[in-house]
Amino acid sequence: MEIKDKIRKRRLELKLTLEEVATAVGVEKSTVKKWESGQIASMRQSKIVALARILQVEPTYLVI
Repeated sequence: MEIKDKIRKRRLELKLTLEEVATAVGVEKSTVKKWESGQIASMRQSKIVALARILQVEPTYLVI
């Protein structure tokens, strides 16, 4: 499973909106949408850590 799929799957499991995730990570809603669609494949480590926190997973889950 690719990172884009993991982000979307986990966000939906937690019933989080794109906006809620974006606010928690410190990015725009459109950025989260691009992560989920695969349009943005590379992410800063700080964003991965923040994203993992809101999605309640370990950062390694997202990148491996």
